Amino acid sequence: MTRIISIANQKGGVGKTTTAVNLASALGRSQKRVLLIDLDPHAASTSHVWDGEPAATIVDYMENRQLLEDCIFRTDDGYVDYIASSQDLQDYISKMKNIHTLPEKMLSIVKMCESKYDFIVIDTPPDFGVLQVNAVLVSAEIIVPIYEYLSVPGLVALKDMITACDQVINLGKGRILRMLAVKADCRTKLSRNIVQVVHDNENSLHTVIPYNIKLAEAPAEHKTIFEYEPTSKGAMAYMQLAKELINIGA
Repeated sequence: MTRIISIANQKGGVGKTTTAVNLASALGRSQKRVLLIDLDPHAASTSHVWDGEPAATIVDYMENRQLLEDCIFRTDDGYVDYIASSQDLQDYISKMKNIHTLPEKMLSIVKMCESKYDFIVIDTPPDFGVLQVNAVLVSAEIIVPIYEYLSVPGLVALKDMITACDQVINLGKGRILRMLAVKADCRTKLSRNIVQVVHDNENSLHTVIPYNIKLAEAPAEHKTIFEYEPTSKGAMAYMQLAKELINIGA
């Protein structure tokens, strides 16, 4: 059964895209079939894995200009398929006349892809707008990267959103929110305290993603951490995260 995971937080700069891209790659390198969907108009995931303009994006599918299969591309490292985004996505949302169109399109993507992939990972914008809501709507698991206390308060709103989504579309069981400690420098008391806050929450992930400059450098080269610096602490941590998630579903 396909596991659909949204990476979400209402705050920017917390490592959503870094987590989406490198988790997807780690899962692919663990012999899993993976689709990465960039649902952020800033298209950071797209830029992370692709140098240049993609031939088609998710907007082309949503506006019925392209078939879904024509909007799915393979990353250069060969481990992940992805659906690109662009700034046109924000224009599409602002002009959307029927509020049911987006959830119908997202559900259709899931329906057409679920037999082809073990995991679908969705990168979302840094807000609780319509795009993030619809990502959560089709996801059974939501990973929330946390690296500072300012990232924590939005969890209440996110939990409320998940409850609302459970009432709209019942996936057979409640959606699971998984907190993930990222950018951790456990030499500092602050960072250790934040990791403890994360781990004190039910369903939190035990893996801790450390602060690692190589993770910050890789996007500029349009590479995953495994291509850019495969022996780095960041690469090892995301591989451990992939193994943890696979074991959770075993």
